[in-house]
Amino acid sequence: VVHPSSNMDLHPSLGGCYDTRAAPGSSVCREARDGACVRHAEETVRSVETTWTCTTSPEKCNPDACNVQIGSNVYCSQCKTGGNVPIDGVCVDKAAAVDKCLTANNQEITTEQVCGKCGDNHFLFKGGCYNVDTAPGNLICSAIDTANTAVCKTCAAGYFKNPAASDATHQSCIACSDTTGADSNTGVANCATCDPPETSGGAATCTACTDTITVEQTQSHVLLVIMHVPPVPVQGILVAPRVTTALHHTSRKETPVTEQAHVSLKAGVAIHTFQ
Repeated sequence: VVHPSSNMDLHPSLGGCYDTRAAPGSSVCREARDGACVRHAEETVRSVETTWTCTTSPEKCNPDACNVQIGSNVYCSQCKTGGNVPIDGVCVDKAAAVDKCLTANNQEITTEQVCGKCGDNHFLFKGGCYNVDTAPGNLICSAIDTANTAVCKTCAAGYFKNPAASDATHQSCIACSDTTGADSNTGVANCATCDPPETSGGAATCTACTDTITVEQTQSHVLLVIMHVPPVPVQGILVAPRVTTALHHTSRKETPVTEQAHVSLKAGVAIHTFQ
């Protein structure tokens, strides 16, 4: 019979019981109670979060390329090793990607770390190829182009069709909130749904914002206005029916704001004026 002390933690992945007061147990758990860890070390928490958000193989992704937000998860845009490419946001060996990912010149992957073009029923998005029929690809694209089965024809809610996506070598869809975009076409910060730019090379027109957004005030004494209700479009301008607090640049204190706020979102910049 084992009677664990209050400082001992049973850690299956390490293969036994470890003292939280000394390594290696202290590197995993900060506090144990009744043989179970109740407060994990910060390093362990970060590792678990990275594994969960950057899919199942974060170590195969370039350190600065675990940056593709789709739904509630984050995926990879460029793999760490040549010959590995992102398929559905996960880095796989070129042998597993042969029918899904090609170079922009229509050649098989050799030493590349990103896709330049996709195979049938896949579309190009942020350096990788995504299957239109399964998650996370079906969160971006709702219908493939039957005339070109490597291009998304209809982007899902929260994305707009890239005006420059004339063939499979261009990213098909762009997130409404993506201020980096593709082919000089961009989304708008904090934008939930949008219409594509009227001409290629511009910013999308935001039609609805996320539930809580931050906008800039043009007057010098107010730095930020915090919106607690979603704005609604009125004659091309997003109108906030109620703005409850403002953060003053000098005092950094929140104070009530009673005026109706009109917010015009263009090219990722929110300009606020009171009326």
